Order: sequence, then C-alpha cells, then structure tokens
Amino acid sequence: MPPKITLLSLSLLCFSLSVFAQDDESPRFSRDYSYTKEKTDPAAAPSPEKTETPATTEDTPTEAVADTTQTNPNNANAEDANKPAPQKGKKGKQLEIAPDTVFHYTYNTDRRYNVIQEIDWEEFYPAEYQEGTGEKVPLKAGQMRLQVQGGILQIDGVPALAPGKYQIVSKTEGKIGFVYELMDRKNQPARFKVVIDQDKYVNLLYFYSKTMGEYTFYLAEKSEEELSGENSYFTPKNLYFVRSMGNLVDKELRPYAMIKDVTLSDRLTPIKQTDHIVIRCTDTSISMPEGTFDIKEANSYVYNLEGYPSVRSMMEVKLKSKPGKIVIFLNFKQQIEFIQINDTRYFLKP
Repeated sequence: MPPKITLLSLSLLCFSLSVFAQDDESPRFSRDYSYTKEKTDPAAAPSPEKTETPATTEDTPTEAVADTTQTNPNNANAEDANKPAPQKGKKGKQLEIAPDTVFHYTYNTDRRYNVIQEIDWEEFYPAEYQEGTGEKVPLKAGQMRLQVQGGILQIDGVPALAPGKYQIVSKTEGKIGFVYELMDRKNQPARFKVVIDQDKYVNLLYFYSKTMGEYTFYLAEKSEEELSGENSYFTPKNLYFVRSMGNLVDKELRPYAMIKDVTLSDRLTPIKQTDHIVIRCTDTSISMPEGTFDIKEANSYVYNLEGYPSVRSMMEVKLKSKPGKIVIFLNFKQQIEFIQINDTRYFLKP
C-alpha cells in the first residue's frame, strides 16, 4: 500500500524546497563557509616553489593588523582561515618603481576610499604638483608616485624629497580625510594628508615638513562626459550581493581594471571600454576573456588574503577543464573585490 501523504509531511516538503531555493542557489552552489586541509590555499599559483614572501627591511616597520576573520565553531579546521594565501607578486612587498614604464595617471574618481586602511599599498600617480604657494607644474604620466607602504610613506620622483622614505608615527581619520603624522629623514616631525571629498574621492595629497617644505599633489580629472560614459558601462562592485554562484547566474560583469600577471607586478591597469572585456555567468558556465568554461561546482569559504584587508571570503568555482578553477574574492559586504583566473585579476569599479 503506498504511504499516505499527510498535511504535516507536505508542509515539511514545501519548507525544504523554499530553503533550498534561497539566494537563487542550486545544490551545486554551496556556501559552506568552512575550511578543509585541501582548501587552505585556493588562490596560490600552481608551483609553490615560486612563491615569494614580502620583503622587509629594518627601516620599514610593519604595523599590527587586527584579526577580523570570522570563525566557524563547528569546524575544527576553522583556524586555517587565518592563514594568508601564499601569493606571487602580492601587495605588501617592497616594489622597485620604474617611472618610465608607467604610462597612466591616477584619476581622482578611480575609486572611493571609505576608511583609512584602504589607502595602504595604493599607488597615486599625480598629474600636477605644487611646491609651496608656487604655480602648479604639469607632470608626465608616472613621473611621480606616492604610496603608503605599511609603516612607511614613500614619495618617488621629487628630487628635493629624495630618497622619499618617511616613517609613519600615527594615522587618523578626520573631516578632511586621512592624516598621517611622520618623521622625516632628519627625525623632525612631518605630515601627510589625503584630502577626501564628500563622495569619498581623493581631492589632493599634501605633504608638509618644516625642514623640507610644502608639496601638494593633484590627481588627474575626467570630464563629466567621460564619467557618465564610465558609470554607465563598467560594473560597480556594489551592484551585486554575492553569497553563492547562484547570485551571478545570467549576469554580465564589465571590469574596470586588471592585473595582467600578479607574478610580475601588482600594479592595476585601467581597462578601456574599447577593450570589450566582459565576464558572463550562466547556471552551467562562466565566460572570461580567456575563454568559456563549464562549471563543475562552486563553494564559498571564509578567507583572508594577505595584502587585501577588505577580502573576507572567497568563492572557488571548479571547472571541468583547464585552468581548473576561477576564484572570486568577496569583501565583508559580500561584494566582489576581484575575480582571478590563473595569474590574472579583474576588478570591478569601486
């Protein structure tokens, strides 16, 4: 005799189906924020022996970073989530700048900065600078660079400030933006300001030292027409809330910048609209500039990525063919920080 279907069993079945369907998920697209021993290094390059470690020197102190990793009390291996992935060419290493190989400016609307930690390891290539109250001097693309390197402010391309290394004593967030108290090469106090407007874009960068003078650096600006075109073309990273691959099904992503090969450089290269770089997702495949790949499964994990403090989790998309996987890194708001395939990273518009 066939089993009777009671009202209670029917209710339980409907409840199970509704839970299964939440966030547009399918059984293949898991969000089991946990770790296994086999998945402690999903973003690492295939050859561990080539992995580099950040270079440090005695005069480049490192700051302590608070551990904000989420933990999973039900997983005995959750502590593995605290282990940063060994990365070749990752942020955090001391870079040898070669100004003649940089052919772009930093635009003031390239990205928004909400907290001071987001300034770390960002490279700023100004279009103009001003010494004291003198006239603004136009610069060639890449002629000058400013970067907060952990506990050091590095300014390259200004002869009067050479060698350009200033120890950061303290840093604070204020109404005008971000303020860094420094010690100059003569152990005298100095100050560096990143002035932010109400939209969280950089207005200017300002350096002052009693012994070396006052310098103001201005980023390049885009016209209203250029900004309108970019905003309508490139995908902003806050457009999609991503908990699983199901949230990206039938979506198109137009990245704003990329790192072609993280083993060679971690410098972001702006993407032009004429490059026609698009990432498309379906229920069964993902299309990248490198090709279209069939998805085997996709799983999410709590994750910390050294050099990228905003990264809090990652989604490993296993493929049925080479390169074997694509990794999507997410911030604490479940927004896409970047997508990595092999050694190439694609970033959405900040």
